[in-house]
Amino acid sequence: MADEITDTELNELLSSVGNRRADRDSADPLARAPLAYDFKRPQRVSKEQSRLVESLHEQFARMLGATLSSAMRAVVDVDLAFTDQALYGEFILSLPHPCTAYSFTVEPPGNRMVVAFSPDLLMAVVDRAFGGKGVSAAGKARPLTPIETNVVNKLATRVLQDLETAWESAVAIRISDTVLETNPEFIQAAGSGDPVLLIALEVNTPHASGLVHLCYPLLTLEPLLAKLGGRRGRGQSPTHQDLELRARTLAKVKVPVVIRLAKGTLPLKDLARLQPGDVVKLDTSHEEPAVVFLGKQPKYLGKPGLDGRQRAVKIVRLIGPEEEDLFR
Repeated sequence: MADEITDTELNELLSSVGNRRADRDSADPLARAPLAYDFKRPQRVSKEQSRLVESLHEQFARMLGATLSSAMRAVVDVDLAFTDQALYGEFILSLPHPCTAYSFTVEPPGNRMVVAFSPDLLMAVVDRAFGGKGVSAAGKARPLTPIETNVVNKLATRVLQDLETAWESAVAIRISDTVLETNPEFIQAAGSGDPVLLIALEVNTPHASGLVHLCYPLLTLEPLLAKLGGRRGRGQSPTHQDLELRARTLAKVKVPVVIRLAKGTLPLKDLARLQPGDVVKLDTSHEEPAVVFLGKQPKYLGKPGLDGRQRAVKIVRLIGPEEEDLFR
């Protein structure tokens, strides 16, 4: 029979094992560090996929800025504020009551998602549509009137068209069955415990600001995520599809056109004495062409006239870059 191990030898063996384990842990202190994982809010969208989604919606933000600038007739800045993975029930609880949200079907895969607009932002759009300065009315949120709903519905239609166009760079989608909801509890796009990806866009107008939220249930988003892997990376030449997408995007941008028929100068003392009925003599003769401004840039010379009952201008020639300063 083998000799029995003494207590001293047993303690030496246990201490040597503990020393080796401590040495291994000290060499790589993060190797055995516990990782926190929230089973109630699983992160099912990887960082790489999240970056691709953010890149796609940065493009959507630029298109949304052009759409809102046209509606507000002013410069509107739209930036990607944040993306977050949450539960659908948490998103519903974050919406105000009453709210202005649209649920719609995305095909493929044929599931629902939601876009929600800030009440302050929509009130500014409505105010501008009715001739105001685009100022949001302060106070408690209220439901939209039928006339205001028509204005907001037209804006939402253009926003969803921009969303379709932004996704075309990865996968062609079609948005249908759009439904306006003012009560968050009635928005049926997913189950309360279903995971969703939230994307928030910050909108800043000259007199108001607010957020536009996009809620992608993962049942809707996951079939589309696989398509994002084939998108063109940075530094590569644009493809034919990219060029077509840019052309379609630019085709939707509206540019203000101003026609200057004549100009002149007047001393300040004469200007102060002007009365209704006075005639101001201008420096431009009736034979000189009108100047057509695109935004603030003089681009064309034209001849004013009528097209039916509408006032119009016939383009005569292009103003070259070297001539623009002469017509400002």
